[in-house]
Amino acid sequence: MHLLKIGTVLLLGGLLHPLHAAGPTSEAEAHAEYVFSHRPVWVSADGAWRVSVNPQGELLREAQASKPTVQRIQLGPGVRAVASHGPGLKVWVLGENGCLLQVDFSGPTPKRQTEPGAKCPALDEAGSDDLPSYFSGALAVSADGQLLAHSGSEGDQSVTVLDLRNKKKPMRTLWPALPAVALRFEDDGQRLAVLTQERGEAWEDIPGPSSLQWSRWDLRSGALWNEAQRAGHLGELRQHLHSASAWQQFWLDAQGEVQALDTHSCPVRVHSWPLKNEAAIESLSADPLGRWLAVLAAPTQAKTQRLLWLDARTGRTLHISELPLPRGAQGVAVQAHAQGLLLRRASAVQRSGEQYDHSPWRLQPWQNLPLPPAVAALAPRETSPTAPCREAKEAPLARQPERIAQPGKILWTLELDPRKAWDEARKGPCNRLDWYADYQHPDRTPRRWGLSPQGQLFVDQGDELHQLDPGTGKLLARWPTPRPTGVCSTPSFARAQFLNWQGDTLSLRPFAAQWDPKARQTLEQRPGWRVVTAVWLGDQVLARWVKGKQAEQHLYRTDASGRWTQAAQRKGIAQGVGMPWFEGDDGHNSAIGWHELMPGPAAIDNIEREERGVRAGPRWSAGRYDSVRAEQDGRLLLWDGVSGASANVGQLVDLGQGRAVSLAGARLTLYQLREGEQSALRWEQQGRPDGDSPWIDALWWDEPKLLLLARHGGTLVALRPPLP
Repeated sequence: MHLLKIGTVLLLGGLLHPLHAAGPTSEAEAHAEYVFSHRPVWVSADGAWRVSVNPQGELLREAQASKPTVQRIQLGPGVRAVASHGPGLKVWVLGENGCLLQVDFSGPTPKRQTEPGAKCPALDEAGSDDLPSYFSGALAVSADGQLLAHSGSEGDQSVTVLDLRNKKKPMRTLWPALPAVALRFEDDGQRLAVLTQERGEAWEDIPGPSSLQWSRWDLRSGALWNEAQRAGHLGELRQHLHSASAWQQFWLDAQGEVQALDTHSCPVRVHSWPLKNEAAIESLSADPLGRWLAVLAAPTQAKTQRLLWLDARTGRTLHISELPLPRGAQGVAVQAHAQGLLLRRASAVQRSGEQYDHSPWRLQPWQNLPLPPAVAALAPRETSPTAPCREAKEAPLARQPERIAQPGKILWTLELDPRKAWDEARKGPCNRLDWYADYQHPDRTPRRWGLSPQGQLFVDQGDELHQLDPGTGKLLARWPTPRPTGVCSTPSFARAQFLNWQGDTLSLRPFAAQWDPKARQTLEQRPGWRVVTAVWLGDQVLARWVKGKQAEQHLYRTDASGRWTQAAQRKGIAQGVGMPWFEGDDGHNSAIGWHELMPGPAAIDNIEREERGVRAGPRWSAGRYDSVRAEQDGRLLLWDGVSGASANVGQLVDLGQGRAVSLAGARLTLYQLREGEQSALRWEQQGRPDGDSPWIDALWWDEPKLLLLARHGGTLVALRPPLP
């Protein structure tokens, strides 16, 4: 067995266990202390039954009475979370590797039932060879037992919600953008509260936690209803203790103060409650009925350990319990339930013949503590349904897009021949080796196909320009390009023009008038200089010129009268065989440094829209929690959280006229805004009917109502989505 020695480690029941009295000496030890002192535990709403995992990897179901009934089943140390409902007869278990299984305690002998298709190796193999991973797992079951939510495996940031009456398909997949560490169903299972953890810098290759984020999601629509962020701070994991009720989220900050978040307010209100005279906090836990918060302090030199009972509404200390330390055993964790509080102690273990900086500890069973009279006298809080927390200028239906379920129809596909002279336009003598052959558009590599201002579909096939029929994809007309004569050329479909360069001349020509001398428009002619590379940047042109050892980068755009003028320039040097180099240039992309020639960020943002002929309308962007946003004149028109089989928005393409598409691998999601701030239309296609190659580009062809898509590998697809 491979042991990674960090501080003090003791193998207990197949687990590495670095708990010690003086506190952790590293981020890794702090994490291990948290994982093992807060081993998974669930208590029924009436406080009669408890389900927990002991250090030997046994799952226990116990009646919390004077003579408890105990049922047990061996699972192994890989258990990371448990959840149930009612009396806990059906218990769900989440393993470290993301496996999900159910244990049935209804019969005389507990039975383990793995979910069909789930990858669930023996739990005694998980986490036994090294220090436990930072994956601790998150699992929740709704009060009626009909819904289950669980985090993914380590590295998977998704949260999956299952309808336990129909386990074949997830009810909802949420992407909170960071790993979930706690889940809670609210509003009778209509909403899910998610606590996520952002991990900071690594300590000896083990990532340390940095900050916590809380969010509430509507399960019907997948929309984000509310959120709160805790500023990032690197510190021991004990400073990242957290607990929650249906009304509040509690965090312990790096200064040792309790941060109480009123999660029913909009925006979330935060209160700081100092814990005076408490040097360190071992654990905290909130009453699920919202009455009180228990805070367990670390033992001092005294013979007792303090347990603080706070009013969850005000932070006022209601009672302080002085807990004894029997035989040196100290409290390391507390777990609240509706009828009281569970306390877990750990006792010291002395081992001869080995030297330790701190004494290892062994966990004891959970102990049930009654509520002090002043705490028990608190009245339960009244429940009320939550409401979405909207932005200042948010349309009423921005988070409620209408989902279209009908399938789309592919009208035709066209294979683009990669062997044509197109390849030369990207990486051959026209642009030297500055462009990688597989470098993706938008602003450096020319797009191979697009729509003219008249709505004609053109495809650049290298030596020829083809116009296609919208209904069939068949060839309607063809025109020669200047490339066979040695002229370098790249198209702008939005302007229906070729950008041509040869020798000392940079010029433009319309698509249909390549050989008409009168149609030629010279941008610049510089005797003694040579154009090395040229590229469209939306409605602008960037060119690199070389003369001897001199190099210049020029940006051209049209003025108010429509005439082309030089808008900006930048000087550099020519190296080797005449390759231009500019400060900050890595020598690989011909458009390096063009950002410095632009008048501002807005001009850079406009490039992609101009390439597609989009010059007005709402702005589309990827927002927090991997969401899609549409805004216009400062007003939020759409907010949609990503769902489905992708962990991110992917490539978000503004199609113009209030439409956009998210391309994430083989999945696409099309959005269409409607007049009068009605709910937007949302259509999603999971996977590709003709293969799994990812989508890489898209355009909207308005007259035939087609979505034109390009997939990796050189195929153009015309798709008719089921939108009005």
